[in-house]
Amino acid sequence: MIEKIQNYIQEVIFEFKKVSWPPWEELKGSTIVVLALTAFFAVLLFVTDFILSRLMSLVLGA
Repeated sequence: MIEKIQNYIQEVIFEFKKVSWPPWEELKGSTIVVLALTAFFAVLLFVTDFILSRLMSLVLGA
């Protein structure tokens, strides 16, 4: 069992060495884009949900 774990770890390290890691500036830029889009869609969903819930309240008279 220990040999299997050691073999697995060695294979993981070997595969990590083959990965093409992006430069730091590119990574920062991509992270900012992801965070900005996530915030945008969160606000968009909130506004849509708020408007639809108000409309449903008006329609159902609650």
